[in-house]
Formats: sequence, C-alpha cells, structure tokens
Amino acid sequence: MKLRRMPSALLASSLAFCVPAAVAQESVVSLADLARQARERKRAVANPAPVIVTLDKAKSCGREWDCLLEALEAREPASLRLPDIIDLSETSGVTITSDVLLEIHDCQEETCRLTGRTENSTVRIADGTRARLLLRGLTPEEVNERERNAQAMVKPQDEARVHCVFQIDRLRYFLEQRKQGHTAGQDWELADRCEGLDQIIANPFTDPAP
Repeated sequence: MKLRRMPSALLASSLAFCVPAAVAQESVVSLADLARQARERKRAVANPAPVIVTLDKAKSCGREWDCLLEALEAREPASLRLPDIIDLSETSGVTITSDVLLEIHDCQEETCRLTGRTENSTVRIADGTRARLLLRGLTPEEVNERERNAQAMVKPQDEARVHCVFQIDRLRYFLEQRKQGHTAGQDWELADRCEGLDQIIANPFTDPAP
C-alpha cells in the first residue's frame, strides 16, 4: 500500500480553491505576493512528496524447507507453514491437528532469530475412544461435549510462542533435522537462548485431581 504525505505548501494551495469568491475579492494581494506564491507552487511541483511503500518483507516459503534454508543463507526473513498431526489415540484417546509456523527473522552475520507457533489447533476424539465411551453408557451428545471441552483446553496452544536466538550454523542444522523428519526436543538446546519452551499445554483427558 502506498502512503503519500502532502507538504504544507501544497496543502495550502489546495485549500485556497475552497475560499468563496466574495471573500477572495476582499483581499488585496500585491504583485510581489503573487510572484512569491507562484515560486512556492513551482517548488512544490518540482519537489513532490515522498512516496512511502509499506511491504511485508518476510518471504513466504509455504511448505518448502529448501526455501527456508536458502533464506537463512541469505540472512533474509522467511516463514514456513506445515500441517501437523499428533496422534494420541493410544494414550489419551485423541488426535490433535494444527498448522505449525516457523519464522526466521532479525538475522545478523552470525545469528538469527527463530519464532515457532501453531495455528488452528483442533482436537478430535479417536473413533475407538468414541466407541468405548458410548459402550460405557455416554450419549453421543455427552461424548461431543467432552470433545468440545478438550478443544477449549488445547486452544491456548495457539497463543503460545517460542522465541530463540541461534548461531547460523546451529540453526541450519536444526532446520535440516526437521526437514528430514527428526523432531528431537533436545535440538532446541542448540539455541543460544530461548523463551517460551517451558509452556505446557494440559492433557485434555487427564482426570482432574480429587
């Protein structure tokens, strides 16, 4: 989007056209004043207001890891978005789907920042778990209510943020590991410092304390 800032001289000239003729005729303007005003108008035209262009400079890489790695090498801001499925059907009876967003930004010669977050996190009760709950006597609506409660408990995950500062070579290794499907938690220890890693999302089906 382009934003144009109008200089005061040009603004004054525009407003002059709004003066009623009867009022304008009451004013006595000397030839010197007219000459000065003409020079001001010429300067305003010769020096147009600067055009400010606001652009989102972060490169969107979609699902392409190579694009993100290339941006890292160029020290350019970029983002990667990937669908993710966490299958907890065996342990908690649910699956959690979300979009994982990784962003690199504020890159210097030796370091770069990485921000990680999720979006659109959704909980679904696994089919086997749903069947067992129905066999235990729960109604379909009661099962759906459990699913809605689980969704409400997991939704804060989308508000959590992880911010880390990495050395370039360590961040390259971190991203390459994830490109290959390795998601070891200790990889975050490669960062110089991180904020937000201690945020814990509650298990939606953990029994409440008595």
